[in-house]
Amino acid sequence: MLKSGTTANTNYLRFVSNAMTIHSTAFTLTTTNLVISSSPYISMGTTPPTSSSTGTGIFMNGAGFYALNSNNVRAQILQDGSGFLGGSGTFS
Repeated sequence: MLKSGTTANTNYLRFVSNAMTIHSTAFTLTTTNLVISSSPYISMGTTPPTSSSTGTGIFMNGAGFYALNSNNVRAQILQDGSGFLGGSGTFS
């Protein structure tokens, strides 16, 4: 087991047996084609987007914005307490 910090703290990395646990108040994982951020957003693609209007690939954030193309907000899906609301840009 390798552990930095303790589980009593809010930030730690722990390896036990065949499992890894990461607990952090702020987190970013960046690879060549994937970004996961506690900002919060997840993106992947040739040039992973850093917002719904930049980069090339798939982008999803915690505000409900989804982009499935390069440099375009393609859809926003929101939950208003009684159902789902949706909107989109121009599809071709």
